Amino acid sequence: VETDDFIMVVLENLYNALDERAKKFDLSLKVKTLFRELNVRRTKLFEYDDKSSDDAIFTGRKHLFMANNLFCVLQHAREIISDKDNDSSSSNNASSGSNANNTTVPAASSSTSTGTTTTNPSAATNTTVVNNNHTKKRIGATNKRTKFIPFIKKIEDRLNIEISDFCDVICTSLGLSDKDMIDFENRLQTEKINSTTYCRLLKAKFSVFNTGMSSFLTQQGDWRIPSAGLREKISTILTKSVSSSYSTFFEKYSVVKFSKKHQDMYLRYPPQAVERHIVSFFGRETFNYNVNPLKF
Repeated sequence: VETDDFIMVVLENLYNALDERAKKFDLSLKVKTLFRELNVRRTKLFEYDDKSSDDAIFTGRKHLFMANNLFCVLQHAREIISDKDNDSSSSNNASSGSNANNTTVPAASSSTSTGTTTTNPSAATNTTVVNNNHTKKRIGATNKRTKFIPFIKKIEDRLNIEISDFCDVICTSLGLSDKDMIDFENRLQTEKINSTTYCRLLKAKFSVFNTGMSSFLTQQGDWRIPSAGLREKISTILTKSVSSSYSTFFEKYSVVKFSKKHQDMYLRYPPQAVERHIVSFFGRETFNYNVNPLKF
């Protein structure tokens, strides 16, 4: 069995093992359908400790686990391709050097007493052999490199899916998914502005975000992303996803006096604070929207 074929079998088995491990996360989940309900009937929503937020956030562990491990597999596969390219380049340089040496061999030709020139057949043969060996090595390196391309593409696609799913889980846990926001706006439009139900809907919505954010921050230190490139990519996507939705919601409804005594408790997470929390969640010290994250 060729070394590259063996490596491919190992990588495929590793990918399948990760997939099987991810399924075990689903078995341990307390919630099968990710959904945060707006509970407008509860009293003191500003201090409401919604345990469903913990269950919702917990579903993100599977996607973070897969993203971390898939990224490692992807990096390893890319390193293999890089090694193949380096081998091919080294072979090319070696061949060029050999050809240069062969063309300067003094014994390549000689003059006879009659003035005719005879060519040394061994020099020409050596040049041909070197060129043939180089061509074979180059073609072999290209073929070996091609073996890994479909696998790398599969890992890249799956990695992007896991990153997207992780960010979707966090947004849904905070009540900021597109569906959540549309449902909320539709319910709010059916109520009279500043009516009791209208205000309680706003209280419930802020409460869902607050409890979700608290549950998310509880995982800080336990949820880690070792790779700086992956950490940058996930943090960038998550920050933009959460900040864009929450900033719009906060700016629109924080000016509404929906609570007589505890307004500040519902508004405990201003958009700027939320962005800082997400930026620092995975250990990043600085954040810049103009940073180009790792390209996949």
